[in-house]
Amino acid sequence: MIKKKKIVIIFIFLAVLVGFDTFQHTKIGVNTKALALVFGTLGYGLFAFYFRRFPKILRFFGITLLLLMLQSIQSTYYIHKQPVNLSFLANASIFNSGLAFFVYYLILKYKITLAEIKQFLLRTAWVLVLAMIIVHFLQINILVDDTIPGDFQLSMLRKGFVTMAGIIYLTDFFKTNKSKYIAFSLLFIATDHLAEFQRGAIFLYLLSILILLFHYRRNSSFYKLTLAITLSIPLILIASITTDFGSIVSQKISDAFELLESDRDSYSESSIEIRVIQSEYAISQIRIHPVTGIGQIHHSLKEKYTGLSYFYQNDIGLIGIILTFGIFGILIMIRQFGYLIHQFRRGQFKTIPNIIEYKTYLFVIMIQSIMSGASLFRPGEFMIVLVFISLGIQAFNAEKDLEPLNSTPA
Repeated sequence: MIKKKKIVIIFIFLAVLVGFDTFQHTKIGVNTKALALVFGTLGYGLFAFYFRRFPKILRFFGITLLLLMLQSIQSTYYIHKQPVNLSFLANASIFNSGLAFFVYYLILKYKITLAEIKQFLLRTAWVLVLAMIIVHFLQINILVDDTIPGDFQLSMLRKGFVTMAGIIYLTDFFKTNKSKYIAFSLLFIATDHLAEFQRGAIFLYLLSILILLFHYRRNSSFYKLTLAITLSIPLILIASITTDFGSIVSQKISDAFELLESDRDSYSESSIEIRVIQSEYAISQIRIHPVTGIGQIHHSLKEKYTGLSYFYQNDIGLIGIILTFGIFGILIMIRQFGYLIHQFRRGQFKTIPNIIEYKTYLFVIMIQSIMSGASLFRPGEFMIVLVFISLGIQAFNAEKDLEPLNSTPA
C-alpha cells in the first residue's frame, strides 16, 4: 500500500508539473500538452460525476472556466470564422485546468496529507533546480520542438513550480526562524534568473517578502530579515555599478520606466514597443467587441486575423483579457481577486498555518495576472493552488488532515 501511495504521489506531481506548463516550450512540450489534455478530460469527468463532493469554490471556477472557453470558441467562430477544432486547441489551456479535479480526487482517494504533498513538492523542485543549474553551467543544448526554432534555453522553461517552492521556503523561514530556509528560497529564485533577468519575477518575490514581513512582524525572523536586507543594500548598489550582471539589471529596470516618459519611436527595448503595438490593436478591437471579446486565436492564424507578425494576448495583461474574453473575463478575474482578498482578511491569513505558503503564492499568481492574464489564459496553476488551499481548509475544519473522507469520491 505504501508503494502504491508513492506511485500515486508521483502521478499527482506529474499532473501538477503539466498543469504549471513547466515544459511547454521544450522538446517534450507536445507530449506534455497531450498529457494535460488527458488529465483535463479525466478531471472534468470526475467533476461531472462527483460534482457536489468538490468544494464550492472549485465547482464555481470549474464551471465558469468552461463557460469562458465556450464563449471564446464562439467569438472566434463568429468574428473570424476560425474552425472549431483550432479554437479548441487555442483554448486548450483552459480546458486542461480540469486536471486540478483529478489531483484533488487522487489526494483524497489515497488519503495523502498536506505534509506529504509539501515534502514531495520540494523534492521535485530540488530536482528541477539542480537540473537547471547543470544545464546552464555545462551549456547543454537540447533541441526544442519543431515549432520553436533554436536550442533549449532555461528561459524556455516556465518557472512557476520552482517559484512556488521558493515561496514555501520563504514562508518556512518566517515560521521557524531558521536561516537555511531563506538561503534555499533565494537559491530557487536566483535559478529562475540564470538564463535572463526577469523584472516581474523579482518584483513579485519582493512583494511576497513584504506580505510575510507584515504578517510575521512580531516574530524574531522579521528583525533578522530586516537586518539582512539593510546590510545587503550597499552590496547591491556596488554590484549594480561594478559588475556586468549589475549593469544588465540596471538597464532592464531603466527600460521599464522608459515606457512612462518616452515616445514610441525612442524606446530602446523592442519588447516595450511590441507591447505598445499589440495594445493599440487590442484597444481598436475592444471598441468593436467590448462584451464578448474576440476569443483566443490559434497561433497558425494570428497573423492572418490580426495583421501582426507577433501577437500574444497574454503580453498585454488586463487589456489582453478584455480583448479575448470581454466583460465576462473581467468578471471572473474580479471573483478570483475577491477570493484572494477573503484569504488575506485580518485573522484569516494566519488561521491555518499549513497553507500560508499557498495563499502567498496565490497572491503572486493574481498580481502576475494583471501583467499577463495568467489566471485566465493558463488557469491550471491557479486551480492547482486552489486545490491545496481547499484541502488545507478542509483539514483544519476537521481538526486533522483530510478527515472528511467519508464524503470522498470512491
